[in-house]
Amino acid sequence: MDQRENVTWLVCFTEGHHWATPFLKQGFGHVFLVREWGPLWVLVDPSVSHTQLQLVPQANFTLQDITRDARVLRYEGSVDCATPRVIGPFTCVEIVKSFLGIGALIFTPYQLWRHLNGRTFQRTEDAEAYGGGNESSTRAAG
Repeated sequence: MDQRENVTWLVCFTEGHHWATPFLKQGFGHVFLVREWGPLWVLVDPSVSHTQLQLVPQANFTLQDITRDARVLRYEGSVDCATPRVIGPFTCVEIVKSFLGIGALIFTPYQLWRHLNGRTFQRTEDAEAYGGGNESSTRAAG
């Protein structure tokens, strides 16, 4: 029985506001997820201490309001729901990787950015699907 799920997420990279920020690449201190779910935006904002999940009415906030000052990638892929993926410390990167089904050794937001833009993924030009000008799109190859 196939236990795969197709997923689409906007992967948002921003400045960090925590103890490790000085050691991370500027603009890549934090990563969070956004997706459309009916009339709502679903936000998954993980941190070392907790993960905040918010359902935000699209009538009240545009995607630009939510992703302001973020670098955004549109991710489409298939997640193997039967295979555990968490292999690192409980960080924003590890939580986002688990939502995307990525098991690679990636520890920083910038490494994740590079992985999503690397040879495993094929860049596409359909980022306007969510109406954002500050995003590009990736689609899982294979």
